[in-house]
Amino acid sequence: MSVFNYNHNGIDYTKFADDPLVAVKIAQQMEEGYVAESLFEPLMGSSQDRPIRTYPHATMNPYRPKLSDQLLGDGVQGNTDLDRNIDSFNRYSQTIYPMVKRNSLLSEIKEYRDIKDPDFVRDSEHKLTNWLTNQSDRMIIAAMSADMTNVVCASKNGKGYIDGKGKNSVKEYCSEITAGDVVSVGTIKKAISMARFGIKYNGEETFSLRPSRISQMTEGGIKIFKTSYLVLLDNYQAEQLQADPVWIDMHARAGTRGYAENKLFSGLLGEIDNCPVINMGIWTKTQPGFLNTDVPQTDFEKYVNDAIRKNSSFVLGDYAGKADKSTSIGAVIGGTGIAYVGSPVSFIIDNTADSGTKIKCAVSKVLGVAKTCYEVNNEDTMSPLYHNQDFGVIGIISSKE
Repeated sequence: MSVFNYNHNGIDYTKFADDPLVAVKIAQQMEEGYVAESLFEPLMGSSQDRPIRTYPHATMNPYRPKLSDQLLGDGVQGNTDLDRNIDSFNRYSQTIYPMVKRNSLLSEIKEYRDIKDPDFVRDSEHKLTNWLTNQSDRMIIAAMSADMTNVVCASKNGKGYIDGKGKNSVKEYCSEITAGDVVSVGTIKKAISMARFGIKYNGEETFSLRPSRISQMTEGGIKIFKTSYLVLLDNYQAEQLQADPVWIDMHARAGTRGYAENKLFSGLLGEIDNCPVINMGIWTKTQPGFLNTDVPQTDFEKYVNDAIRKNSSFVLGDYAGKADKSTSIGAVIGGTGIAYVGSPVSFIIDNTADSGTKIKCAVSKVLGVAKTCYEVNNEDTMSPLYHNQDFGVIGIISSKE
């Protein structure tokens, strides 16, 4: 008797040929599974205070999440007519162009399948779930890293960051990075300060990033929500931070670490200014992780929202330092930093492949991911404070060493 003939998680995989609900149940399980295995699962949710905000969207039609600016008018007082001050209410957002992500696996003929892979359908579910997680994570990282409008560049100058005053672009600012300009506590504190107070890399005023809700507790019957920004680093940046004497001293004095009772962030390094610092790994051929300027442009750009590819000349090399010095790309992210739109997973089992001698299993999902960005539409009033500015992400650029 084949080990294929058993019930797993309420799904009887042996009945896939007779019961169409088997594929439906597998699809539902995959929908939960691919998110649960994601690097970003703790950051995802449908509310505006989640760093990666999810939107249901089952078609290929372009999607434009609604981001509104602040009302800046003075209003009126007393008996003054309201017509004297009618404020401007605009909604800005970068358009997301979803794509269909699909993949499939084909079994061998029954005689070989019974020997080599009697659980082919169940194994296909696992392999295709892992593939979908990989694709989703790479799309999130690529979106987060593409064409950043605000960054902080690390420095060995004692302050921890390069002064960007007078710089006219992120590319020009990053070109100041040289060997030894590594991430320190000072770098992270500057990035958090820029997020909180609404400061651009060159010192100009911009809007503050919306904090993300990262925990909730109840004391005395009162709900207390902890809101903060998340600091996401690659392996190189994480090791640089951990080598900073200030960081070492902070941890020596800290005693019991924050989040000791909360295993939500498996890569948590610690906290700076009440903001969790998380190691997100590095991008390789075999695993998703954070990018650096040594990653080939072709490996990166195939995961980027079409709006970036069509409307921007951006390349990862724009973050390179002086004389094309290789750099790492981290980020501070707040609420709704990334917009994530998609359909439910579809799982297909075809037992008619190769004249009915093989089984083909396939997965399909409409998916679109983009960094939220204020983008003026024709009907909107352009505001220099918001136009073409990232809504919830500030980059952290440092020497890759």
